[in-house]
Amino acid sequence: AVLASSALALPATPAAAALPQRLVEMASVSNGCRIRVESSVSGHPLRCNTSWNVHENEFLLTDLGDDFSVYSIARRQYVSANLSVTGIPLQARTGTVGSWEHFGFHATTYNGRQAYYIESYGYRNNAPGNVDDIVSANFSVTGIPLQVRSLGVGSWELFYLYDVAS
Repeated sequence: AVLASSALALPATPAAAALPQRLVEMASVSNGCRIRVESSVSGHPLRCNTSWNVHENEFLLTDLGDDFSVYSIARRQYVSANLSVTGIPLQARTGTVGSWEHFGFHATTYNGRQAYYIESYGYRNNAPGNVDDIVSANFSVTGIPLQVRSLGVGSWELFYLYDVAS
């Protein structure tokens, strides 16, 4: 089913009625902080932040068949793994879905709850499941955005998804 809201202008997608969509907030499993778009920062990175702001924490996931696009409600832009920047940050920076805007959401269980690790298909190194294309929240450095950098899946690479009432 397609999520819709009269309060939100959702992006047009090819054959949008046929593509399942889910409006979510994401939180880090490691420390529970919310993932949000930093609209006031150049490049509009996704960061782990303890504050909550309506729509800055909301993302529309659209099932593209084998993967998903991630759309920032706050920026009205698709999230991209920016391969041209050192550290490969996730940024809400483009109006269309290209190869850098494809992500896999892989379900797993963590402490008895369903969590997801996110794989960047734009950075995919040869085949699905490679360990260098997983999104990580780097809590060891303040202000670092989510990055495609992981060499494995641990608590820093796991995220809870919370449905947002439409």
